[in-house]
Amino acid sequence: MSISSKEFKIQRKYKELPEQPRYKKKKKKISVKRSNHKHIYNECLFSFCFFGEPYMGAGTYCTICGRIGDIDVASKVITNNDLPIFIIDDFLAKEVKLPGTSES
Repeated sequence: MSISSKEFKIQRKYKELPEQPRYKKKKKKISVKRSNHKHIYNECLFSFCFFGEPYMGAGTYCTICGRIGDIDVASKVITNNDLPIFIIDDFLAKEVKLPGTSES
């Protein structure tokens, strides 16, 4: 009896496989870095470019670490001299650089 070429390839493939499969290492899970403080949010203004147009949006930021809480971009121009203004490069930024802190 002769075997077909397809059966021959299957037999050769399984003949070369070792009896015991290789040990697979467990992958490390990437965990989300959690803050070690309670966020205290203050209101502020954010200045950024969105599709080439400058926008000012009201929002909140954490006074301890600089994390951005939310940004409201409903209005194009907001004028309020009492609030601090932060310039961010990306609309989707997660943090702002606080004055008086050094980044290493």
